[in-house]
Amino acid sequence: MSVLNWKLPPLYKKQQEIYDSKVRRITVMAGRQAGKTTLMFQIAIRELVKGKYKSGKYVSVLYVTPKLNLAELFFKEFLALLPEDIIIESNATKRYIKIITGAEITFKGAEAGITSFRGFRHSLVICDEFAFYKGCENLWLEGIEPSMMSYKRDARAYFVSTPLGQNYFYTQYLRGKNEELGYESFYFTSLDNPYLDKDFIENKRKELPQIIFEQEYLALPSANASNPFGLHINKNIIPELSKKRSEVFGIDLAKTVDFTVLLGLATGSEGVAEMSYFDRFQKEDWNFVKDKIRALPRNVDKLIDSTGVGDPILDDLKLSVPNIKGFKFNTQSKQNLIKEFIKAVEIGAIKYTQAVADEMNVYTYKYNPVTGHCKYGSQESYHDDIVTACALAWWQYNRRTRRNNSWCIGTA
Repeated sequence: MSVLNWKLPPLYKKQQEIYDSKVRRITVMAGRQAGKTTLMFQIAIRELVKGKYKSGKYVSVLYVTPKLNLAELFFKEFLALLPEDIIIESNATKRYIKIITGAEITFKGAEAGITSFRGFRHSLVICDEFAFYKGCENLWLEGIEPSMMSYKRDARAYFVSTPLGQNYFYTQYLRGKNEELGYESFYFTSLDNPYLDKDFIENKRKELPQIIFEQEYLALPSANASNPFGLHINKNIIPELSKKRSEVFGIDLAKTVDFTVLLGLATGSEGVAEMSYFDRFQKEDWNFVKDKIRALPRNVDKLIDSTGVGDPILDDLKLSVPNIKGFKFNTQSKQNLIKEFIKAVEIGAIKYTQAVADEMNVYTYKYNPVTGHCKYGSQESYHDDIVTACALAWWQYNRRTRRNNSWCIGTA
C-alpha cells in the first residue's frame, strides 16, 4: 500500500515530455537548476517499480555522475525519496539500493574510469551532467554502453547535462535533433522551470559574462568550450601597439615559472582603450623588476598585483614611484577583475595585440552553481600573465576621473 500512496513532486510540461518519451537514447540539454536531476530521479523510480521485463530479467539502473562526491550525495537524496518499507537492501559504501520488486539501482562517479563499469549489467543508464565526464566519449563507448548489451531492446539510456562546448554530449544531442532512429533530444533553459525565481536568473544575466550565462543558464553550447571570452577575442586584435602615450599600466608579478608583465593602455582614435606598451620577462631578480617599474612614466597610474610577494614589493616601490596602487587577488576580487575585462572584450571597449589574444584563447572558467563563483585561469601548462596584466590595466583605465576624460563601462 505504501507504493500506491507514494507521492512525488509534479513535473512541469517540458519535464513531462521527456518523461513520456519511449525511445532508447534520450539526450537532454538544459540550463542550471532546470530540474534535470528531479526528472531523472522520477524516471529511475518508474523503472524500479516495474521490477522486471517481459524477458524475465530484473531492472538494474545505473546512475552516473561526473564525480564520486556527487554520486554519494545523489544516493542519499534518492534513498530519502523511497518509503522505508519497500527497501530490501541499501549499502552506502557501494551506493546500492534494492527494493521489493527485485529491481536495483547503483550510483557511480565517472572519474573512476572505464574499468569500474566492466563486469556489470544494466538495463537503464542515466548519465547526469554527461558533458563534464573526463573522456566522456570513450567512457560511454568502452565502459558504460557495453554493460547494457545483455538487456537488448529493454536497455535505455539518458544523457542529461548543461553543455560544455560542443563535445561528445553535443554530438549525442545532434543525433536526436537529426531524428536518427532510436534517438530523441530535448532542450530547455533555466527560465523554463516555473519553480525558479526569474529575478535570480536575470541577476545572473547581469553578473556573468555573456558566454558563461548563455552556456550555464540558456544551455547554449559555446563553440569555444569553457573559454569565457567566447568568440569575441579576434574582433579586438590590433596589428601593433598604439603609438599614443599610455594612460595606465597593469603589472602582473612573477618570480620563476610564470612571467612578469608590464602592459599599458591608451585611448585610441575610436575612443576605446588600445594596448600601447608591453614588456614581459622571466626569472629576473626583484631589483631588476623594480627598476623596470620605476622607469615607467611617473605621472601615469599603475596597478600592480600585490598578492603574496607583491605586497612588500609594492611597499618598497611606493617610496619612489608615485601613482602606484596594489590589487590583492582572492576568490571574489579576481572574479570581479576578470569579469569586467571579459565584458570590455565582449563590447569591443578594449583592443590588444596577438600576444594577449593567444593567452585568451587558452583561458578557461569553471562555474560553481552553488556559490555562483567562477574560477578563471589558463589551461594546464599555459600562462595567463598577459591576460592578468591587461585586466589590471583595464580595471585602472575604467576608473579614471572625469577630469582625465575617462568613462566607465557601467555608464558608457
